[in-house]
Amino acid sequence: MKALRIAIATVAVALLPLAPAGATYPGENGKILYVRYDGRGSDPFAIDADGSNRARLANTVTSEVDAVYSPDGTKIAFTYHLDGGSEIYVMNADGTGLTAVTSGPLLKRFPEWSPDGTRLAYMAKRRRGGSMIFVKNVDGTGKTRLTAKGGHNTHPKWSPDGTRIAYVHWGRRTSDIYVMNPDGANKSNLTATRTYEAGPSWSPTGTEIAYERSKNNSFGFDVFAVDLDGNRRALSRIDGLSEEAPRFSPNGELVSYLECGRRAGCSLVVINADGSGRRKLADISDPSYALPDGMSAVWSPDSTKLAYSGMPGSRYLLDLYVVEVADGEVTRLSNTPGLDEIAASWQ
Repeated sequence: MKALRIAIATVAVALLPLAPAGATYPGENGKILYVRYDGRGSDPFAIDADGSNRARLANTVTSEVDAVYSPDGTKIAFTYHLDGGSEIYVMNADGTGLTAVTSGPLLKRFPEWSPDGTRLAYMAKRRRGGSMIFVKNVDGTGKTRLTAKGGHNTHPKWSPDGTRIAYVHWGRRTSDIYVMNPDGANKSNLTATRTYEAGPSWSPTGTEIAYERSKNNSFGFDVFAVDLDGNRRALSRIDGLSEEAPRFSPNGELVSYLECGRRAGCSLVVINADGSGRRKLADISDPSYALPDGMSAVWSPDSTKLAYSGMPGSRYLLDLYVVEVADGEVTRLSNTPGLDEIAASWQ
């Protein structure tokens, strides 16, 4: 199980992105983007939803993480670790045309496409200092710092209409969900509690943000939603369970999340957007296995399926799966001995 995350330790957590509402895709249920880890590094792969046409998109001696399709599905942004640092790169969806978007001494993570596909928001962290949110054009021009140098700010997420960016601001003993304009103006703390809140996921209408909130003096997290006026509502609060990594479906009708017990392993669960109708879709891990922090399921563009990574039986490695939301039918897409494969984005 995932232990309660403490303040800035979660800078290293990679939350997986939701496709922006209104995006134009090459086709429904297109390629699934995932990252394969082999113990020495990691590379991005793409695969069809039925497990066919697997393609390795990069093959390096370093690590590529945080991979995410552009809104039109033609490009991929990711974090490229090299020479002791990390930069944001972009390439075509077939792995060609590798281009650096960022450069310099700061460690960059968590690229997030603007809905029109022209800009990237990302986190940049000093090795011994704070972390900041930046926005930059995809061609590498026009860099703008949106948050102060001395703070700890992570995981930027564009609103579906591109007018706001949600992010996580870390204090000494708390974290909150903030929103701001794409130029850094009009910052607003939406949660403002004395606990930890993280993992923002916009509803497709842009009126609410789902997130995880640590339980008071208890194990794990609950799932909440907040509107842009700061009005909060609980979507799921179950004693003895940690509910993590909520994601709105592209049609806005459902929210997926991971549900983990201290001694019961983790499952993939969906609920209606009003918090009713909780359904367990799939078992992900057994009690002896701790899922990687920041792992979540990834919605198909038509909201009928979820891609996720799970541990089959007692083999402590994650393979790639797809589950039908309507009936819970599971299809296994990978079975790669000695390798972890983490779902990242759906074209």
